[in-house]
Amino acid sequence: MMSAAGVTIRDARPDDAAACAEVMRNSIRELCVLDHGNREDVLNGWLANKTPENVGGWIADENAIFLVAERHGHIVAVGSARLAGEITLNYVAPSARLEGIGAAILTELEMKLASTGCNRAWLTSTNTALGFYRRLGYTADGPPKPWQGDTEVHPMAKAL
Repeated sequence: MMSAAGVTIRDARPDDAAACAEVMRNSIRELCVLDHGNREDVLNGWLANKTPENVGGWIADENAIFLVAERHGHIVAVGSARLAGEITLNYVAPSARLEGIGAAILTELEMKLASTGCNRAWLTSTNTALGFYRRLGYTADGPPKPWQGDTEVHPMAKAL
């Protein structure tokens, strides 16, 4: 367990699934407008797998790390990584943005990966998060790729 910015970062539990899904869905809707442009088709495609049932499966996955940041008993951010080194999720509730919580979750994921012997983390960044990941040491790991029609995503990596 890690504590930062008035939050506690801990491993997610099965009973966190609904709150985690809600954080992800709200973050995508409100903070990722640059990527979805409020287009229903793109937004619906992005949100389709962010259900409590799916998130419960991600939390239970033995080949992944799934963390939450909790403040005053409420989940305000979620992050996940595959043990092979892929950062798969990093979402912050709109009410907690720009407080360093996303960076704290990412740092904890990186530390946990490094502790397993993983020496490289990689991810696919949205346009919204591109500057965030660059500030935290991630660099391009290939050219941008098309996603959801006319939007693009950016493969990135970082040595651990």
